[in-house]
Formats: sequence, structure tokens, C-alpha cells
Amino acid sequence: MKQAFSGFSPQTAEFFLGLAVNNNKEYFESHKAGFEQHVLAPLVALARDLAPHMQLIDPAFETRPVQGKAIARLRRDTRFTRDKAPYRTNLWLGYRRPSERNSMCLGFFFDVSAFSVSWGMGMYGPYRPLMEEVRGHILQKPREFTALVRGKDFIKRFELEGEKYRRLVLREGGEEVLDWCNRKYVALVHDQPLDASAFSPALGQAVKDDIILLAPLYRLLRGMPPIRIKD
Repeated sequence: MKQAFSGFSPQTAEFFLGLAVNNNKEYFESHKAGFEQHVLAPLVALARDLAPHMQLIDPAFETRPVQGKAIARLRRDTRFTRDKAPYRTNLWLGYRRPSERNSMCLGFFFDVSAFSVSWGMGMYGPYRPLMEEVRGHILQKPREFTALVRGKDFIKRFELEGEKYRRLVLREGGEEVLDWCNRKYVALVHDQPLDASAFSPALGQAVKDDIILLAPLYRLLRGMPPIRIKD
């Protein structure tokens, strides 16, 4: 029987804190049951709840609720990095097109660690070809774009992140258009502590509500036609 998302727990934080101090195979194997119950199972349940919405937003998204697909792997690839710690101390859901690499994508995410949960939509980091595409779609529909990002709920829920260019790429336009277009990448993020507010099904509803709120902007940034998404 598929379990509905009911929130995380204090044991979620305990697992990540313990792993941060004892980042080795022996510790993980001895706490694997706790990982599966308090980290992986809630993420799988949340991924299942979100999948229908994600498939409507972008049918090209990978939405299968398993590690290596919509759910990140806890085990790190340490072949090409100086940091040889074998495990991540956070875990996330990532919704992107399989044709785009993690570091070069535009999509949605949800992240959980020992201290916080966060979610949102945007780019992972600077990637000029994709940012030029995003910038072009904003400039094609500046009025629609501005109306979306000026919404009261939108402003209240999300922070805009992304490194700004030292020299302006665009010098004329509305305040929001200039703010977005003069960045190397853009991401909208909602962040909150991993506390009692994250230990109930209400967290899942908040994430779904925010995804629905972000959906029209995502499709505009992709150059896709608008659609109506209901909870």
C-alpha cells in the first residue's frame, strides 16, 4: 500500500546530524533502517504526491519516485572531487528534463537536511545558453512575466537567488525584468527550519500550493503555453 506523505520527524534531523559526524559506510549501514524510515520513505511519499502536478507542468519531467530519478542518491560520486565523504548530508527531489544535466537545467526541487527544508523552481547554477533562453522568453512577454512575479503571494513565499553580472546585460526595461535578466542564473527559493511545521502533512500541502503558484512562471520561462493546474 502506498503511504501518503505525513511529514518528516525529529529522527530525520538526527540521522543527518549523525551522518555529518560519522560520514562512513559503517555508520550508514548501522543506521540504514533509520534512513529508510525517516528520510527516504517521506521523500518517496512526497514525490508520489507531487508527480501528477509535475507531469502536467512539463510532460518531459522525470517523475519516477526512486533514487537516481526524481530522488537524489545519498551516496556521492567522489571520483572527481577532493571531498571524499561518501554520503550527502542532505537529500532532495529534483524535477528536470532528462535531456538536461543537473548543473544545466531549469526545474523544480525540494531539499531536506538536518536544519531546514527548502523548495522552489529555477536553475542549479550559471549556464549561459539556458539563461539566454530564459532571458529571451522574459523579453517576449514582459507584461505577463511582471504580473506573475509581482503577485503578493509570490513575493511573500519566495526569495530570488542568482549571481548578478558586474556589467549589465540589459539596460532598459521594468524593475523586475532588469533584476532577472541581469543575473547569470535565477532560482526562486522558499526556506524554513526543519521543525514541528515540517512534521505534519501540512508541509506537503504547502509544497504543492507553491508548485502550483510557480507553474505559470516556469512555463513562461520555457516558452510554453499557459495551462491551469488545480490542486
